[in-house]
Amino acid sequence: MFLPVLQTVLQNGTPKIPYTFQRNGVYYLRVRIPKIIRENTHPPPIIRQSLQTKSSTIAITLVNKLNVRYQS
Repeated sequence: MFLPVLQTVLQNGTPKIPYTFQRNGVYYLRVRIPKIIRENTHPPPIIRQSLQTKSSTIAITLVNKLNVRYQS
């Protein structure tokens, strides 16, 4: 029951950082834009931006500085 969750967290030995993914070891931020904002300003539905780091601790710091709200 808990095995898939544990595998995603411990797969690389690095913690899972919300709203991020890794490509070639570099962390990227991925944020979905709410529909009401997209209707008025026409940005893409998902914004992806490189955090330009391979360090998980630096990536956590950068995500916290951006004040990304965690949704449950």
